[in-house]
Parts: sequence; structure tokens; C-alpha cells
Amino acid sequence: MEKKSNKTNNNSLKDKKVKSNTNIKKVETDKKKNPANKKTETSKEVNSINKKVGQNKKVNSANKKAETSKKVNSINKKMEQDKKVNATSKKVETNKKINDTSKKLETNKKGNTTGKKLKVNKNSKTTNKDVDLKKGKKTDKKDLANTNLADKKNKINKEESNKKKKIILTILMSILIVIAVSGIIYISYYTITSFKDKRDYADILSNIEINKDDIKEEKTERMLQLEELQKENDEIIGWLEVEGTDISYPVTQAKDNDFYLTHNYKKEYSKAGCLFLDKDFDMINGSSNYLIYGHRNKNGIMFESLLKYSKEDFYKEHTKIRFTTNKDDSKYEIMSIFYSRVYYQSEQNVFRYYYFVNAENEEEYNEYVNNCKNASIFDTGVTATYGDQLLTLSTCEYSQEDGRFVIVAKKVEE
Repeated sequence: MEKKSNKTNNNSLKDKKVKSNTNIKKVETDKKKNPANKKTETSKEVNSINKKVGQNKKVNSANKKAETSKKVNSINKKMEQDKKVNATSKKVETNKKINDTSKKLETNKKGNTTGKKLKVNKNSKTTNKDVDLKKGKKTDKKDLANTNLADKKNKINKEESNKKKKIILTILMSILIVIAVSGIIYISYYTITSFKDKRDYADILSNIEINKDDIKEEKTERMLQLEELQKENDEIIGWLEVEGTDISYPVTQAKDNDFYLTHNYKKEYSKAGCLFLDKDFDMINGSSNYLIYGHRNKNGIMFESLLKYSKEDFYKEHTKIRFTTNKDDSKYEIMSIFYSRVYYQSEQNVFRYYYFVNAENEEEYNEYVNNCKNASIFDTGVTATYGDQLLTLSTCEYSQEDGRFVIVAKKVEE
């Protein structure tokens, strides 16, 4: 709108100039026509025109001043706006600085919010901002002291935990070392004792010296050797030999069925134990069944090789067992091979072979023989009649709980 008014004023001035020029021309023409009479009139008109031109000049200068003042005002406004922008940008920068310092303080204080109260004062005057800053610094120092204490406590706790871990590790290592050493000792002991057991039972009979002249039909060499062996231990009652196996050992009998589980025929402690006859067998008057027990052993001694009879082919090639006592040196023919176990007392209608040592009558004897035949894993075709001397060999079997492997034979005349 201001520009349009200026343009209209300029146009009016131009029109007035044009009119004044035309009037001047008219006066000049009138002068030429009326030079004498009209000089005064022309001068008056010229003067009036000059006055109007002067007025127009004043208007133009006033308009120019107004335009310049407007420009100055707009420049001043821009300068004020720039100042405000600069001030706000400076405030933003200071706020950023304050936020940065507060964040640093928060990290040092572990979540404390005292850093938010700090404010920056460029002129470093002691205003409320400076007071807040000083308070923040004090609290920052306290927090730093607290954090240092916490760090020290954490270090102490870590050191203690590390000490505990080291103690636990040393204990575990000690336990492992003890276990390893114990294992080595056990293996060494087992190896040594197994070697000793093998050595003790190796060539026992061959090391016994007898008088060959004493050998007779009713007193065999084996019987004489047994008599010499009984001088070392009077609980040795016989000698058992199973063909095709490593079984060739003395048989003992104690007042219980436990002692020779852990002792050899010399009554020395031995994990392999010794073959022993059931305590209820009457060696003086005789009983129906020689019930002999023996351990199994990974070294192959005692009744370990008795399990070979679980295969029918082996049985067919080795059907005889030799058992020697002071009274006779006899062969026994295998009639039954079977698996069994130790039964609970509550179990009924089961075959407890390990209770049969002496038959009270023929019926009881025949019942035992029939149960053995029925339990046999092979049909041997061999049976026994009342009065035949029986021999039962029993050892552990691990396919079931308290399992047993049993061979029953009867005495045969040669």
C-alpha cells in the first residue's frame, strides 16, 4: 500500500510538471502576441508555478524520509529478532552444557538427580545459579566419596568372593586328587591282591610233597595231598576240580556261611574269598547234597569260569566234575544247569534250592531233583534216584537282582 501511494504521488507530480510546462509555453506565446501587456501576468503565473514545484519537492522529500524511516525500522526489527534468536541459541547452548554436566554427574552419582539443579552464569556473579552450582559440587563430592566407598566395598567383596572361589577350587582339586589317588591306590591294591590271590591258588597241589608209597586204591594221590593241606587249616574239607575250566581249588567249611566270603583257605583276608561248603552239611555222618558256594571274580579265579556252562556246546564237552574228600575221590555227572535267585520270604511257590542240604525222606529228595530238572536250561538226560550223592555248585549271576547260576550233579561210579 505504501508503494502504491508513492507511485500516485509521483504521477501527480509529473502531471503537474507537464501542466506547468504547457502553461509556460502558453505564456510565452501570449508574450509574443502581447509582449507589453501580458508580462506581469506571466510573471505571476511563473511564480505560482514555482511555488507549486517547491511544494512538490517538499512532498517528495517527505516521502523519501518516510521510506527511509520505514527501512530503518524494518532493519531495527530484524536486528532485534536476530538478537532474540542469538539469545535463545545461547540459552539452548547453556542448557545443553547444563544437561551434559548433569548427565556426567548422574553417571558418577549412579542415578542421583542433584546435577539437574546446576546452572551456568557467564558473568560469574554470586547469584542463585552459582549457589546451586556450589551445592551441586558439594553433593557431587559427597556422591563421589560414596561411590569411592562403594567401589572399595565392591573390590573387597570381589576379593573375598575370589578368595572363596579359590578356596572352593582348592577343595575341589584336593577332592579330585584324593579321588584320583584313591582310585590309583584301589586299582593298585586290587591288582596286587588279585595277583596275590592267583599266586596263592596256583599250583597248590604240585607244591605238596607226599610219599608215593602211600598211594593206594582206597587212598589216592589227591586224597593224600588233601590230608597234607589240612595240616595248615583243619577247616579244609575237600578239593573241587571242574574240567575245561580254571576251577581247581580247596573247599572249606566254617561254622557260618560268611567267613570264607572274605578269607582264603589260609584264613587270610581276601576279597576273592574261598570256595566253601554250606555250614549245615554233616561231614561226619554225611548229607544228601554237597552245596558249595563261590564268588565270581574278574581275574578268572573261583567260580568265574563256571558261567561257561551257560552254553550247551561247552556242557556237552565237559559233563563231569571231580570232588575229593578224606573219604573218597569221586566223579559227578551234571544233570541240571539253571538260573535262579535269592527269593524274598514273602514269595511263595518258588524253588529255593539253597535250602536243600539233607533230605528227610525220599519225597523231599525227589522233589529237589524234579525241581532241578524242570529249571534246567538244557535237557541233559541225566537224573538221580533217592540215595545218590548230589553235588550243587552256586555262584552269583548279574542279569537279575540277587541272581544265581547253579549246576547240580550226581555221583557216578567208575
